[in-house]
Amino acid sequence: MTDEFKGLIAKAATGAALSREEAARGFDTMMSGEATPSQMGGLLMALRVRGETVDEITGAVTGRSPRARVPPTCSRRSG
Repeated sequence: MTDEFKGLIAKAATGAALSREEAARGFDTMMSGEATPSQMGGLLMALRVRGETVDEITGAVTGRSPRARVPPTCSRRSG
């Protein structure tokens, strides 16, 4: 885990809101596998207890998007 991610957990735990950029970097860290499940839980619970802001949600989507995979399309047979 990076020192920056530790700082994000600490900031969220105090009740302060993360900026869109901070949230994007935090979610990128989680999606890249650099954070442990406990660390991810710590950040997510801190956000949830306080209530997520629009910037945090937007940042989460931004941080996650490059790693998102499109599921395969199911083909339907007529018959």
